[in-house]
Amino acid sequence: MMKSGVCTNKEHALIKLHTLFDGIDEPIYVSDPETYEILFANNEFERLFGKKALGKKCYKILQNLKHPCPFCTNKYIFGKNLGKTYIWEFQNERNRHWYKCVDKTIKWPGGKHVRLEIAIDITKHKRVEETLNGVEREKDIILNSLVEHVIHEDTSMRILWANQAACKSAGLEHEELVGHHCYEIWPKRSTPCSDCPVIKAMKTGQPQEVEKTTSDGRAWFIRGYPVLDVDGEITGAIEVTLEITKRKKMEKALRESEEKYRTQFEEAMDAIFIADAETGMIIDCNRAASELVGRKKSKLIGKNQRTLHLLEEIEGQFSKTFKQHLKEKERQVLETRVITKKGEIKDVAIKANIFELKGKKLIQGIFRDITERKKMEKERKRFRERLSALNKYGRSLNMTESLEDVYDVTLKAMERTLGFEYASILMIQGRRIHLVSQSGYPNNLSFDLPLDGEKGVTVRAARTGIPFLVPDVRKEKAYILGKPNMISELAVPIKMEKEALGVLNVESKKLAAFGEEDTELLEILASHAAIAISNIRKRTQLRKLSNRLANLLKNSTEIIRMKDARQRLKVVAGAIGSFGWRRVVISLRDKNLEGTAIVTAGLAKEEIKLLLERKASAHVWKERLGPKFERFKLGEFYYLPWSDPWIREYVHHVPREAPSDEATTYAGVPSKLLPEEMIDWHPQDMLYAPLRTPEGRIVGILSMDDPVDGRKPTREAITPLDLFLHQAAIVIENGQLIDRLRKARRQLEAYTEQLEQKVEERTRELKKSQEQLLKAQRLAVIGELAGMVGHDLRNPLTSINGAAYYLKKRLSPKIDGKVKEMLDLIERNIVYSNKIINDLLDYSREIRLDLTESNPKSIIREALSLVEIPKNVQVINLTENKPKIKVDVEKIKRAFVNIIKNAIEAMPKGGTLTIESKKSNGNLKFVFSDTGMGMSKKTMKKLWTPLFTRKAKGMGFGLPICKRIIEAHEGSISLESARGKGTAFTATIPTELKIEGGEKVWIKALEFSLSTTMRT
Repeated sequence: MMKSGVCTNKEHALIKLHTLFDGIDEPIYVSDPETYEILFANNEFERLFGKKALGKKCYKILQNLKHPCPFCTNKYIFGKNLGKTYIWEFQNERNRHWYKCVDKTIKWPGGKHVRLEIAIDITKHKRVEETLNGVEREKDIILNSLVEHVIHEDTSMRILWANQAACKSAGLEHEELVGHHCYEIWPKRSTPCSDCPVIKAMKTGQPQEVEKTTSDGRAWFIRGYPVLDVDGEITGAIEVTLEITKRKKMEKALRESEEKYRTQFEEAMDAIFIADAETGMIIDCNRAASELVGRKKSKLIGKNQRTLHLLEEIEGQFSKTFKQHLKEKERQVLETRVITKKGEIKDVAIKANIFELKGKKLIQGIFRDITERKKMEKERKRFRERLSALNKYGRSLNMTESLEDVYDVTLKAMERTLGFEYASILMIQGRRIHLVSQSGYPNNLSFDLPLDGEKGVTVRAARTGIPFLVPDVRKEKAYILGKPNMISELAVPIKMEKEALGVLNVESKKLAAFGEEDTELLEILASHAAIAISNIRKRTQLRKLSNRLANLLKNSTEIIRMKDARQRLKVVAGAIGSFGWRRVVISLRDKNLEGTAIVTAGLAKEEIKLLLERKASAHVWKERLGPKFERFKLGEFYYLPWSDPWIREYVHHVPREAPSDEATTYAGVPSKLLPEEMIDWHPQDMLYAPLRTPEGRIVGILSMDDPVDGRKPTREAITPLDLFLHQAAIVIENGQLIDRLRKARRQLEAYTEQLEQKVEERTRELKKSQEQLLKAQRLAVIGELAGMVGHDLRNPLTSINGAAYYLKKRLSPKIDGKVKEMLDLIERNIVYSNKIINDLLDYSREIRLDLTESNPKSIIREALSLVEIPKNVQVINLTENKPKIKVDVEKIKRAFVNIIKNAIEAMPKGGTLTIESKKSNGNLKFVFSDTGMGMSKKTMKKLWTPLFTRKAKGMGFGLPICKRIIEAHEGSISLESARGKGTAFTATIPTELKIEGGEKVWIKALEFSLSTTMRT
């Protein structure tokens, strides 16, 4: 019974709703808020959405969705909002109509609340609104474009609105201007003007005009127009003001202003077409559009936009892009093609927007010509293809074995990959550039140009190190004709880092035939060629070095076989010359560095004579080998470059302000090198090295000049020559020893003749010195041993060192770890063997002191800087800056370094070394106290004995040498030690020495020359 009652109620409800709403022309429906089923629909709803809507989902019927609408209004009328009316607007996606919806809950039979929605079609209203908004916008645009001041005023002459011209004239923003009386702003009055046309217009209801002159002398034409409401009542006025001080000029300005916006349209760089969105007919276009398609504006207006496009770009009545712009988002950019009147096809990018004007839907298309961009994209693709092919040639270049192969592969790349018909390669030799390979030119073509000349595009590229592009060689003074009718040229340097090796050059019969892409590709090819050339040169240099090292070993053997010292030196000089030096001089020197003789290689007799006349003095060489020139050392050698301003001023006596290319010296032997043979070597550059004996005595000077390759020396290039320095020094020393032996033999023979007369005298002297001889006996034995070891071991050690160096260089590309380890072991043991010899010689040779003034603090600080202090050892330096003492600083430092090293070695687990200085009875005591292991009494007794040591390595000369150095200063050394407590060494030195010593005094001679090219 209840079920039947409900159904009856539902039918009554439906009848009632149909009665109420079927006569309404707006769609009305009722839906279940939970199931979204449509429970009721009036006739208009069924007409719009079908009669089978009942029972269907509202979101399916209305929006064709498979789920509830995201903008469903249930939340606005149910729950806490139950009983409220919700009014909203939306556009239906199915029919594109705008609706104003009124939603409210009503009770459905059964007591359930359902949603009732009335949708009022406001599409026409929206369009009217949009039209009105458009009109308002147009009004603002039009009025703001006027040069006249346009002001809307109420009946009290208070400003309601003003255009931009009025705002600008007042110097105020629009918001600042509104609300003020017009007479407060322009005439700057407190009351209205007496003849104001605005007041008259509002009084009479008719337009009024007047001309006025303001206090600043400007003339104005003012018009007033009454503003009426719908009932004809005056609500205000429009004031239009124009300055007419210079009427003709203002009339012209007015015309320009009126044409301004049309000009912007007409003069736009992009082509602009405006067409009917429904028919596709062109309504308007600008000049750029006419130029784009090559047709007059009159021939385009009225035509369908499809006439602009190719047949394949047209679908039905419109072009493809036209349809896409209508469907897709506005302002999207689409690419297509257009055809000109002459049949030329152009690529364009189109950006379009759709708008309505006076109820008419229009589409504006901005066409940008992208033909050049498309062309560039194709060229870029071609560039990538050419670059890929170029890289293949790069791999081929890396596999070349000779320079000729490099030239051949490079030319093929220039012709086949880069497409250059006329190509050539020029290489730099010395200070000139010459042609080495070419294609497309006559076979007899030859170029050999100076790099400092003004002729040759390739010369400029080589000299500056940057590409040189000549679009028209007829206008280029530097151009040199290689083949007739050439018009453009491109020269790109072949560079390795900053050095130019040569030039890749191409020419064309076309004007401006080469561009940035060609330059870039040619630079890449030049880079590949430079790497290949550099690799070949390095391999060639390696072979040369290998041959030179082999020659070095051969010469070393030959030097050892020869008995005559002068012949040995000749071989040494010749061997050095084979390392790339055209002139070599070995100058023999006495103990004062005065020259005694010379041995040369590569010098003519006249040059030797000139060399002897201009030789430098001993004072010069003492200074050249002194501390001032230390920064110019390359290993054992000294290199003094002419390019250094200090060298030019101090050595060659050339004023600092004189340009290096103009300053010239005339002393020395002139260079044989031609200017074009010099790369970075200068004729006034100096390269020399002292020849030192194992004891450190200088017995000669080696100098070299005129490098074959014209380049300044490098450390790597002259390292092999260090061996010759030692060999030459040994040869000279041996020669001097032989000379002294011969002299001693002659003296002995003369002495024998007078022996009987001097026996008694010598006997007395022998008795007197017997005691001294007994004391020196052991030292003499060690001296003889040191001399024999020094002379007998130096030569084989030198040869072994040279052989190890040769093997390392020869095997370096393929050397394995074990072989390298063995060679390093050989070199380390050679160094250790030399140390043993030096210790023997240092202990046995006569000690000569070079006294200088110093202080305890400075001496200990310098000694500590020469020792590597472990992290677990702390050094406490308590020495003071006083008193001043005269000592041989270098020898004292050596003694203290040995003591410090012994102290550190006595503390393997760490500890503290304390160093103090104390003044006592005219002496200065240095105390070195460590916290190490200490020594036994037995060890302490033997500590000062040569050849006694507790170390695994060493000859036991360290402390004995220290003792000799301290005693040479008339001092003494002692120690105190206890097992497990540590050791304290005390070195005592007099503050005033009585022995004969000397301070090394450097005196600059009044007249001497350091500017000789070959130095003796």
